[in-house]
Amino acid sequence: MIKNSKTALIYRIASLFIAILGLLTMMGIFENRFHTRSLMYYTIQSNILGIILFTMLSIRTLREVHKPSQGNASFFPRFEMVCVLNLLLTLVVYWLLLFPVHFKAVGDTGVRSFGNLAVHGFNSKQTTNVLENYT
Repeated sequence: MIKNSKTALIYRIASLFIAILGLLTMMGIFENRFHTRSLMYYTIQSNILGIILFTMLSIRTLREVHKPSQGNASFFPRFEMVCVLNLLLTLVVYWLLLFPVHFKAVGDTGVRSFGNLAVHGFNSKQTTNVLENYT
């Protein structure tokens, strides 16, 4: 757990921007090929929840930087836990079940792209830091 509020704020805002860029990349926004059906994918939905979570955490940390308070109580602990579990499920299912099949079928094509790594790896990994609030 990061004890310094300013360091936590920088970390959370950076994670938020990486999550947003990864999501927009995977949805095809930067290639002018956005399809509304991409919103049906569990990965996209769980990453949208992750973006909401990172936004909430960034706002909470920003308030704490300006007005330090005692304790580290969470505003929405159940919502945070749902987001963490959704993103961890995305991480586990993709890397253990889907990645080996995808890699065998098409090789390294797109597997190491920023968007793929952001929504299936980085965003999911960053939310595990939220679990520290519950231990």
